[in-house]
Amino acid sequence: KAKENMSTATIQFCGAGGTALAAQHAGIQIEAAINHSEVAIASHVANHPTTMHYQQAMETCNPDSMPDSDFLLTSPCCTNHSIAKGQKQYHQFDLFGDIVYDPLAEKSRNTMNDVVRFVAAKQRAKKPYAFVVVENVIDVVKWRSYSDWLTSLTALGYNHQLLYWNTRFFAVPQSRDRVYLLFWLRDVSTPDLEYCPLAWCASCGCEVASHQSWKRYRWGRYQQQYVYCCPSCAREVIPYSTPVRSVLNLDVPGRAIGERKVTEKTRANIREGIDRMKGERFLLGYYNHPLFRDLDEPVGTITTVDRWALVTPAQSGKLEACGMRMLSVQEVKACMGFPDEYHLCGTTKEQIWMLGNAVCPPIMSDILKRCLQALSASRK
Repeated sequence: KAKENMSTATIQFCGAGGTALAAQHAGIQIEAAINHSEVAIASHVANHPTTMHYQQAMETCNPDSMPDSDFLLTSPCCTNHSIAKGQKQYHQFDLFGDIVYDPLAEKSRNTMNDVVRFVAAKQRAKKPYAFVVVENVIDVVKWRSYSDWLTSLTALGYNHQLLYWNTRFFAVPQSRDRVYLLFWLRDVSTPDLEYCPLAWCASCGCEVASHQSWKRYRWGRYQQQYVYCCPSCAREVIPYSTPVRSVLNLDVPGRAIGERKVTEKTRANIREGIDRMKGERFLLGYYNHPLFRDLDEPVGTITTVDRWALVTPAQSGKLEACGMRMLSVQEVKACMGFPDEYHLCGTTKEQIWMLGNAVCPPIMSDILKRCLQALSASRK
């Protein structure tokens, strides 16, 4: 049972528990958590033992059997919304000019409809969620059914706002762009959703609370589609962020390149990284186009597979003597904003997969605290 006067939450697509950890930190009790993955549910149970857990596919889950919670927190499958899957997912045509859709990809995207299904069921039961918080990749708003999906939720009696926030400004040593779609009942107070990260303004010569400034459309990624500006002089500023160096074990440089099976392409990327970073340690991102990260800035987006390697240049300057290793599970965990003691089940590969799929707890916790303040104000 929920503690008296404590707000409660049901979590769809709960994964290993990033959202649950955020809710816990915000002061929300998690009543139910749902996920199809056995290893994800095992991890969730290990860290949130008092929660009711349901290991099943979301489409088979009956919302009428779920608790009547104050919050529905959800992160529908984002893989087939992500731009990483390619632009064709939204406009692939056959030889006759008709749009062709991949049924499996569409099924993945349609997990968004489970949000509407749950919300509608609780409305029919006259036990509506006060807040619905949906986390996803920013490209979800390009989904062909997005407009209808949004209309369905607003028609059920909700106001809404979209937040395009990057985790790097929430004490998480990772640059991860996500959209947070917030819905609240129309008789609930509007939450304060303005976020003004601190930054140093060289022009004004002082620390300022910066404001998000859009380049063109109100959609997108940090630096590509929006920046932060000084409220006084309106010049661009860069808010403070946590360097990835702070969570890396730099005492472990990894095996020497000469001792590993390394492709010529990777060798060329390492050489380029050493030149760019002027012989300092750096992170190499394994993508079609390599990424290079200074350890004094956040790492790039953590994915569901190993992507980031720590490269330690040799004092001798010889490539063969350079050390290289992939980030450890503990380091990836820290890059996602999870505490060191958070327990994950499964193999190393499964743990990386769960972390890459997870919601970063610090940023979600900030959002939920704002929602709780609005909910408390409405109940007075």
